Amino acid sequence: MITVSQTAPASTTNDSKPGPTYSFSAIRNVLKVQRDIIGFFDEMATYGDVACYRFGPYRSYQFNHPDLIREVLVTHADRFVRWKVQKRAVGKTIGNGTFNADGDFWKRQRKLVQPAFHLRRIQGYADLIAEQVNGLIDGWQERKTYYMAFEMLKVTMSTIAQIIFGSDVKGHEETIHHALRVCLVAETREMTALIPAPDWLPLLGKFAFRQAVKTFDEMIYGFIRARRTSGVDTGDILAMLLAASDEDNGARMTDQQVRDEALTLFMAGYETGAIALSWTLMLLGQHPEIEQKLAEEVTRVVGQRPVGLADLRQLPYPDMVLKEAMRLYPPAFALIREASEDVTIGGYRLVKGDLAIVSQHVMHRDARFFDQPDKFIPERFAPGYEERLPRYAYFPFGGGPRVCTGQALATMEAQIVLATIAQRCRLSLVPGQTFTPAIATLQRPRNGVQMMFKPHQ
Repeated sequence: MITVSQTAPASTTNDSKPGPTYSFSAIRNVLKVQRDIIGFFDEMATYGDVACYRFGPYRSYQFNHPDLIREVLVTHADRFVRWKVQKRAVGKTIGNGTFNADGDFWKRQRKLVQPAFHLRRIQGYADLIAEQVNGLIDGWQERKTYYMAFEMLKVTMSTIAQIIFGSDVKGHEETIHHALRVCLVAETREMTALIPAPDWLPLLGKFAFRQAVKTFDEMIYGFIRARRTSGVDTGDILAMLLAASDEDNGARMTDQQVRDEALTLFMAGYETGAIALSWTLMLLGQHPEIEQKLAEEVTRVVGQRPVGLADLRQLPYPDMVLKEAMRLYPPAFALIREASEDVTIGGYRLVKGDLAIVSQHVMHRDARFFDQPDKFIPERFAPGYEERLPRYAYFPFGGGPRVCTGQALATMEAQIVLATIAQRCRLSLVPGQTFTPAIATLQRPRNGVQMMFKPHQ
């Protein structure tokens, strides 16, 4: 049984709480976050299981122990909401979809969206995923260099577009992804600014953001109009959203609500998957012996035929590799919640408006729970390992009522993509690269991971 080391009573004064004590900490912390948010969370973790600090006008508590994280995400989940600054910044892109909603509206929307990710439904997407990744590899040329971040994006974007809209977006990936990058950068700037710039200012960044949102609006409202005009139920997620009704009053979603939910699912469904696969391929390039072991398992189990859903049960190593990659480089590296009422976590009293911060990055590299935490060791995720971990020592998809709805789909997609690549080719890193995280809401490899392609003979 793991015991939380911090046991300060609820009456502890702010001055006696663990955390930085330097002057002007509110401004200094914001500037540190702007320069290196990952480094900032690591620094705060040195204060112990709890660190209290000012972030601009907010008193923040960073919780660095699984038991405390469980209290925030599960036990007292109903006493926290989205941080209002994040909600406002993200809402300018995705509106009030399930990711950004709170309270009764969130519960209703979550209930309407949940059936799209029922296990039996997502299992039907396995052949589509295999088709997309095999088509991508068919187009690769031997000894040519590819940016894996963009190549993986093409697979995940095409797949999620088919799943949600029943339509292909091939040829438009670069335009769509550019729009997403503009939106994510704008959101990050607003969340970490000392004084956010008003939207009405005639700045190039503001204009680029408006154009990016327009790109998404034209695409998704176009799909909605076409579907409402045809009246055909194509069985995809868009059809399900259009047909969904509230069981209490029979109300259906407005076009705005459908747009918000569809865009939320689309953005989350391709960006996080592409990022996770990019980091995974980078790590395999740095550890060719692990890449070889992965290829041998897939070849032994699957042979030369396409990797299918049934194969995944007999392929434990791709899952182990992916879990270890997401331990080291979780795309979502931290979660921020705002107390909607007074609440006590681990003996510390948060008042309404205080922030609770939990970081996947910090916990996933905590030496108390992971031996040699900075090393890439997929074998640590052998069957049964996760059951021995404290529940929130490893949580790449979040947790509690707001755990990622697309977790099962994202996992299946990544397993099939990774196994297919290992089966069909060898990817080697272009020499001379450095790999550092670039933070724009998510943690992605800054320079895209350049790799050379060579097919298996």
